Amino acid sequence: MQGDRKLLKEIVETFLQESPAMLREIRDSIREQDHDGLQRAAHTLKGSMRYFGADAAFAQAYQLECMGREVRFDGADETFQQLESDLKTIEATLGDFSKTGRLAAP
Repeated sequence: MQGDRKLLKEIVETFLQESPAMLREIRDSIREQDHDGLQRAAHTLKGSMRYFGADAAFAQAYQLECMGREVRFDGADETFQQLESDLKTIEATLGDFSKTGRLAAP
């Protein structure tokens, strides 16, 4: 983003608006064993994670994307639960940034 906080804030707000739908789509795809839906939704969410340096969530989304591509669902529920938990933490931090415009200290 090359220091462009306005752009970062727009990306954060878009992510905060869209991530619940992406999580729902992943959850529904696992429940329905819809491998195409799982691959697509996990890929979309994974792409968002690279903006925020959320390595664990990125890896979990990638794992779910691979499960969809490989048409396998063993371990998908556990991976999804971990992803969902990690996203709650990420969303809290991003929500604070969206409100204040300040990044939390590491």
